[in-house]
Amino acid sequence: MSAFDTLPNVHGISEVALRSPFSALCSVTNDRFSGEIIVTYRPGASLIEFVSFGEYIKDFDESETTTEALAREIFDTVKETVQPLTLRVEVDVQTAAHIPAWCKIEEGYED
Repeated sequence: MSAFDTLPNVHGISEVALRSPFSALCSVTNDRFSGEIIVTYRPGASLIEFVSFGEYIKDFDESETTTEALAREIFDTVKETVQPLTLRVEVDVQTAAHIPAWCKIEEGYED
């Protein structure tokens, strides 16, 4: 799976939040589920280019991954690609197959 493009942070952006819909197959039932990926970060020198990020997330649509594995994959890719000062990746699953579910991985935020 290809990563997304980046842009230089020439305007001094201090925080970014990206939201993108996703769909995948449930690893237990093989039913399709959907939800929203939310990536929040404090950038250093680079920013995530929005359009390519949406395409990157869309690449997961046919994968047979779990919500937790999806969160980890996106977190690791964002961390490696843009090297943010702080990073939070949330996966909000909205499905009729089971109760709504949400998971988060974050680094650099204070409790």
